Amino acid sequence: MGFLKNILNGREIGRLEELLDSSPAPSLFLRLSQLYRETGEESKAQEITRKGAELFPNSEELTRACENADRVHREADKERLRSRIEQYPSPILYARLAELYLKDKDWDAAGEVCRRGERSYPDYGGLWYIKGKIALARENLNEALQNLEKAVSLDEYNYNAMQLLADAYLDSGQIEKSRQALEKIRFFAPNDEKIVEKLANLNSKKTDVSASSPTVTAPVGDKSDKMKTVQIPGVQTQDGKKDSGVGTSLHLEIKQIRRVAGVRGTILIDPYGLVIASDLPDGMNEDLVAALLTNLCRSVNECAQGLTLGEFEEGIIDSEQGRVHVLEVAEMTMGVFATEETKAGLLQRAIHTFAERVIDVHH
Repeated sequence: MGFLKNILNGREIGRLEELLDSSPAPSLFLRLSQLYRETGEESKAQEITRKGAELFPNSEELTRACENADRVHREADKERLRSRIEQYPSPILYARLAELYLKDKDWDAAGEVCRRGERSYPDYGGLWYIKGKIALARENLNEALQNLEKAVSLDEYNYNAMQLLADAYLDSGQIEKSRQALEKIRFFAPNDEKIVEKLANLNSKKTDVSASSPTVTAPVGDKSDKMKTVQIPGVQTQDGKKDSGVGTSLHLEIKQIRRVAGVRGTILIDPYGLVIASDLPDGMNEDLVAALLTNLCRSVNECAQGLTLGEFEEGIIDSEQGRVHVLEVAEMTMGVFATEETKAGLLQRAIHTFAERVIDVHH
């Protein structure tokens, strides 16, 4: 009977997919999602539900189905992350687990995960960023400001933390500090429409005339005025490279990509814009590179979705001084700087080998 039912379900799936192309309706999306779930294709069922919810945002049934599917998916992710933390703990795993609890509004559990992660990784800005979000969810503005300021002090190019900090400053009436935070974001995201709009709104507000205008400079790690240019397209750098200290198991393996002739540097960035591993030329500021690539992917992803192309996966940027390969790996961003003479086949093989290792380590 199971075999026969699968045949019948398959036929109905085909019929429903044809109907969705010609006459989409919420009931069709719900039925198709149910059939995919019955045949064991849970990911496909979730995809159909989300598509239906996007097409019919006012459908309560599809909205509930989408929320339930997301909740089931998050619970599975929580279990997976808890298991990974027991076996191979890392700060990014703690941050991801805390954020899943935060999405379910389980603030106590989210806070406890952050505290556990903080004991082992006190200098990981992603955990302080999540703690700031938890405090804001609990409407504790003072605590949120402390946590977000700590996150930014640990990573001065953390787009999400700095933007949230600017909003928190504004909510607390500290308009000038909010403006300064937004101006710092503009240094590495000059064309970000949200930031430009927020700055325009702030500039229209009446501020304390005694407050001095902020001087916007490139935040630097060693506070040195000595600068030099490393010949990688579009990135100005400084002497002395920062070691992130995060994801050390990958720091050795990422260096293997440099063995491909023409490769000049590689970096792996977590979902919060923080460096997991890097092998960049001496003098290149890895935090700034991470911020620029994160902002680039964010902008491209928004454009891709606007063009109904789905999520950004991989791309190549050509310039006068070389090219940058950018791709998404296990919810992280990877950037590889290379010359035009680099053999594409050899580079792709090296990238995919490293990407498989990243997936093994973090998933």
